[in-house]
Order: sequence, then structure tokens, then C-alpha cells
Amino acid sequence: MEISNKLANSIVQELKDIISFNLNYMDKKGKIIASTDPARIGQVNMASFESMNINKMIVVEKDGQFQNAKKGINIPVNFENEIIGTIGITGDPHDVINYATIIKKMTEILITKEWIDNVKQNEIDKKKIFLENLIFSSTSEDLYSYPINNTTNKVIIDSLTFPKLNDPILNNKVLEITNAILNKHNFQYYSAIIQDNLIILIDKYNKETLDPIIMKLSETLLSKLEIKSFYGISSIYKEIEDTPLKFEEAKSSMNWITKINDDEAMSMYYNKLDLGILFKNTSKDQINQYKEKILSNLSQDEIEEYKDIMLSYTKNNGSIKKTSEDLFIHKNTLQYKLNNIYKKTGYNPRKLSDYIVLRFAFLLK
Repeated sequence: MEISNKLANSIVQELKDIISFNLNYMDKKGKIIASTDPARIGQVNMASFESMNINKMIVVEKDGQFQNAKKGINIPVNFENEIIGTIGITGDPHDVINYATIIKKMTEILITKEWIDNVKQNEIDKKKIFLENLIFSSTSEDLYSYPINNTTNKVIIDSLTFPKLNDPILNNKVLEITNAILNKHNFQYYSAIIQDNLIILIDKYNKETLDPIIMKLSETLLSKLEIKSFYGISSIYKEIEDTPLKFEEAKSSMNWITKINDDEAMSMYYNKLDLGILFKNTSKDQINQYKEKILSNLSQDEIEEYKDIMLSYTKNNGSIKKTSEDLFIHKNTLQYKLNNIYKKTGYNPRKLSDYIVLRFAFLLK
């Protein structure tokens, strides 16, 4: 394993706060690649070279005892039973030797942490490439880089977040939270941030409802990262080649959430779309024109009040009795309000053709 100059510099800078002596990191050839004394970078410290040869700490009693070595100590750094360099402390050996063990151990811990982080990042990148190939590539040699087949149920989820996921550090935090939640369930999954969206493919989907998972993910992202999120979920499928089509379903479902006037909605299943299938590609300008045409004579307070009435009226299949009970108002009051909607908009909620126009107008944001 080779340690980069960047990592070596990070190590000496992090450790310098522990002791008040200069620190040097030497590579496998004894070359100083990082130091709190910049003048020494690039020198080949022969004391370091000797330390690696015998795999033991070398004590330098005086400057010049070894070529390009100053008095102090040089200690081999090991990773997975391999000597990968040395860490050196410059100073009177009697003063610095007490730091030898802790500096060696902390150096090895920092290197191990970097390696683990790289492994995690490589896995993140690999899953991203895998999902991108499934969704966007018609042909790819890496299509089946993970065990996946055409006999298991699958769903794909597309998300929209505010703010957008376009910062690498934030993205990794989102994936860490997502994976921690999904790991608790008995299915295989692949998650990645693609085009600023969180994408999740669930394989071997066992028909366990996703609602609690989506709710938990939404709540956790909001509480821990202040991210508001919405999710579109495809219909269930098996053929892996159908993934691009199913991704479009998930994307359409997610986009529909941004258009419906329902502050409680955080997710939408494609198989639950009704008007959304017809109007999923409707632009915001077209939506605003439609709303203006139908609702322009209503105040904002009236729009909010009548929206609730129309939602309840729809849920109760136009029953005045059930709707009034649902809204805790008298039947006469409800009929007065329905008449007022007709009076102000020109569309009668009791007439089927007008009801459809009104329902759509109140549904859209």
C-alpha cells in the first residue's frame, strides 16, 4: 500500500497538536513526503530507511548520525502486516521517545481509517455506476456487476430533495442514513445519488409495505440534515431490462407530488396515480393558467377552505351527510358552501363534468 502525500500531510498535521516536536512521514524509500518542517520535504532520511530494514525503532542520538537525519526517533508504520513507511519525531531522544508508541499507533489508526473510507467510497461509486447502467445504458458490460436476476420482485424509487443533493459530503451522509434504515429490512437494495436525486432499487421485494420505511427516511433526513424529501415509487416488476421504464414511472410519480396541493404527501406509488398519469408532464405555467382560470375569484382563505371540502366530498363519494359529518359542520352549512363554490367559480360540484374540473383545480399546486 502506498500512502499519498495528501494523506501523509494530513497525518502529521493532525498529530502535531499532540506533541510540540516536529513530525515527518517517510515513504517506503525513506523519502520525507510530509513534515511540520517544510524544508525537509523531499529529503531521503537514511535513519528511516534503516528503521524499515530492521522493522524496529531507530534512535538518532545526534544530527548527521544518518544522512539527512536529525536527532530524534524513526518508527516503522505497518498496515496489514506490511511496512508502508515510517513516522519520525525530531528532538532530544530522551524527550521524544515516550511519544513513540502512541504516535505509531495513531498513525496506523489514521491510515486504517482512510483505507476504510476509501473502501466505502469505492462501494458507493460502484453502486452508482451499476444503477446508472441499469437506468440509462442500453448496453453495458457492467450491467450485472451485482447478483440480480429476472425472477424476483423489484421496485425503484426516485426522490426529490430540498436542498438538492449536489455536495459530496452531504450526499454521503444521506446515503449513510438511507442504508442504515434499509439494512433493517429483509430485502436486497442498491442506493446512489444520481443527477442530484437519491435513487433506490429494491430487489427481492417481499411485498412489505414501503410506507414506514419512506416515513422513517423522510423524518430522519429532516431531523438530522434539515432535508425535506419526496419519493416516487414504480410499480412492481421482475425483468431487469424494464428498469429504465420503471425508473420513468418512479420519476413521474415523484414529479406528480410537486404538483398536487397536498402538504401531507411525501410519496406516491405509480399504481396509485389517477389524474397524474394524464397530467404528469404538465408544466407549472400550464398549471398556473388552469388554476387562474378556475379559481381566480376565490381568496386564498377560500381556496384552502374549499380544497378541504372538495377532498372530503370526493372521499365520501358526494354524500352530503357523510361529508358534513367528516368536516364537523351542519348539512345546510355544507350545501351553502358548495353553492358558494358554484357561485364564485361557475362550476357546480354536484355536476359530474364540473366536479372533475374543480377537483383537478384544487388538487394542483
